[in-house]
Amino acid sequence: MFPNPASDVLYLKNLPSQTAEYAIFNVMGQQVKKGSTNGAVSVAGLGSGLYLMQIEGENFRNTAKFIVE
Repeated sequence: MFPNPASDVLYLKNLPSQTAEYAIFNVMGQQVKKGSTNGAVSVAGLGSGLYLMQIEGENFRNTAKFIVE
């Protein structure tokens, strides 16, 4: 996942499949965004702070931290 910190778009590298579902959570555990991606996720509408992104596909699931500036 790059760039981190991000201000506009996060790019996901080495996804095992063409598309994946994602959910973004704030530090209080509230889901603030979800959708599907083929490698890029817009974070432009999120406020500054620390977030967790859960990425899920056919045979994988991963969670990563990122910062929005």
